[in-house]
Amino acid sequence: MASSSTSLSVASSTSTHPWKYEVFLSFRGEDTRKSFTDHLHEALCRYGINTFIDDQLRRGEQISSALLQAIEESRLSIIIFSEHYASSSCYGVAFTKHEQVYRDNMEKVLKWREALTVASGLSGWDSRDRHESEVIKKIVSKILNELVDASSSNMENLVGMNSRIQDLVSLLCIGSDDVRMVGIWGVAGIGKTAIAKVVYQKICTQFEGCCFLSNVSEKTQKSDLANIQMELLSQILWEGNLNTRIFNRGINFIKKALHSMKVLIVLDDVNHRQQLEALAGNHNWFGRGKVDATYEAKELDDDEALMLFRQHAFKHKPPIEDFVQLCDRALNYTKGIPLALKILGCFLYNRSKKEWESELERLKRIPNKEVQDVLRKSFDGLDDNQKE
Repeated sequence: MASSSTSLSVASSTSTHPWKYEVFLSFRGEDTRKSFTDHLHEALCRYGINTFIDDQLRRGEQISSALLQAIEESRLSIIIFSEHYASSSCYGVAFTKHEQVYRDNMEKVLKWREALTVASGLSGWDSRDRHESEVIKKIVSKILNELVDASSSNMENLVGMNSRIQDLVSLLCIGSDDVRMVGIWGVAGIGKTAIAKVVYQKICTQFEGCCFLSNVSEKTQKSDLANIQMELLSQILWEGNLNTRIFNRGINFIKKALHSMKVLIVLDDVNHRQQLEALAGNHNWFGRGKVDATYEAKELDDDEALMLFRQHAFKHKPPIEDFVQLCDRALNYTKGIPLALKILGCFLYNRSKKEWESELERLKRIPNKEVQDVLRKSFDGLDDNQKE
């Protein structure tokens, strides 16, 4: 059995470090690769945590440049100590042996010793005499919280998001025993998916099972609902290879599997009632009680719209005075819709005042196709009274 410690390397809100992975798993292959490490890796992936695990390095091999790069590109590290971890080629094999092999380069051995000393002093979890599943849940919960905190440190980039998150979380009443179904509605490009993702990441560790099912409407065009039901259950039950025969029982199996669990399910981009009925059709699927609510994702106000537009048009640098009025003209065109603001801001980035004036004038006659597509979808989503 192995014990583990979590070492954090979280970027500050101003960091531009290009994190490629969210977690790097450090372990000795022969000890835990097919047991604790494998189970932990699967759990992290189930929660959508992009995790690097090396399946190539063998005992005795030197750490590769690619592996070093993966370490540098990982936001967090999990070090899994095991019986023979000190013999691992990643952090320094039996130091006596190394002192003999590297007697002409003792500085390298010293660095290995220092790194292992630091790692051994980190707080963590001891899995001896404990259920593996319990320890893994605690580790995953810790990692998710760290990632949410890291995301929160960049909340200034998510303009207007704080208040919207608070409003939606309050509707969920997470401590309640009732089954709650909350619908998020709003025009295209308004940020419904973005709000749902942030809330999901913020609260998912408080549930026994969770699932973020993205692009439901697109998936139903490419596949039948039975396959999407399988994806939903696979995420919640942490089972990658569910027997397809199960789905001959379809909805009945979903009801039986989820009725006794506290689950969080997010269905993104649902545009037909049939999709909702097949994936989360009735409150009695999940337990007792019934509470429905809706949350309207609204356009950004003028100050929020200006802040978001400037982020993309000036890359966080304050605009010079010549561009202030031009920004107001751009805002009139985008109608407070976040996606339209981002597209137009990126389109005008790094252009001269003359180019801005020319482009904004041209937009009156020949609209920018990407922005216009967003605005058209937003308009088409309105009811007749709103269009008038």
